[in-house]
Amino acid sequence: MPEPTPLQLQACGACGKSAGEDLKLKRCSACKYVSYCNADCQKSAWKSHKKICEKHKFSKELLDILDSSPTGEAIDWTPETECPICMVPMPHDGRNINYSVCCGKMTCQACFTQHSQAAMKNRTTPPTSLFDMMPPCSFCRHPVPRSNEERLTLLKARIKLGDAHGMETMAGSFLNGAGVVKDEYVAFRLLKQAADHGSASAARMAGQFYELGNAGVPKDLEKAKELYIMGAEGGNSLSRTQLGMFEIKQENYVEGIAHLKIAAAAGHDLALDTLKQGRGLGFVSEEEVLESAKALHAAKEVIESDARKAIHPMMRNMMDDKDVTSSVNATLDKLG
Repeated sequence: MPEPTPLQLQACGACGKSAGEDLKLKRCSACKYVSYCNADCQKSAWKSHKKICEKHKFSKELLDILDSSPTGEAIDWTPETECPICMVPMPHDGRNINYSVCCGKMTCQACFTQHSQAAMKNRTTPPTSLFDMMPPCSFCRHPVPRSNEERLTLLKARIKLGDAHGMETMAGSFLNGAGVVKDEYVAFRLLKQAADHGSASAARMAGQFYELGNAGVPKDLEKAKELYIMGAEGGNSLSRTQLGMFEIKQENYVEGIAHLKIAAAAGHDLALDTLKQGRGLGFVSEEEVLESAKALHAAKEVIESDARKAIHPMMRNMMDDKDVTSSVNATLDKLG
């Protein structure tokens, strides 16, 4: 299946006219990421476009990297089953994990936080900036990036190596507009490639694009389900939860409830919350909810160390979770 075209190339960046047989758009010669009807439209949009043209050029460079084969073989992707520092199992939903943009190593967020606190405590001079407060990488000792530009350069190098974690992290930057022009299409392409390299959490997020038909990605429920299954089989409990909700939307209640129970048994709160709401709507029994609650509590005893429990709840939220919650609520409203 060919990749979808960026929305910026489907319509004029000035007047909004869509490309077609009677209208051939021309790209900006600098960034090659925004198209216009003619020179007049390009000239009228230049005042606003010139502020972000260079950042769009970075977006286009990334897409070119994804479209071409990386130098050498892609890095083998294997799920991080345990944090290499505290040896406690990694969170199953892919959250509260710290990724080092320098060497690609991953730890749980609690160990990264403790490392940062210890570095601050051992300082002999006061920090002069926010960057001085951050310790070097626990593994390769590379200093923390001192700017967004440096961080993006390191991530770009990881992506050229075929690092799925690097692709997923860069996708987060495009979803949030962190140092780059916010662009869901580029985020999707990065997530899809990361999923192709085996990232369970990236597969889940790419599946959302296909389910919702966002950012110029054609709606494809079959492809969405395929990616949710990939994420679930890769051990991502949030992907398992979304697969359960997906099945319920298709009125496959038995399959949906089974997936939610598995996700709850992996320690995912949203799965249990959804089962409780399903109990109120009459398609989940009281016994199933109680059984899942016990399984969730047992899972948390395994994956929640004291250090992880100490992380502020606000640190536990991911930006794309709002899409998951909205999807859950919409489904339950429909069923109600």
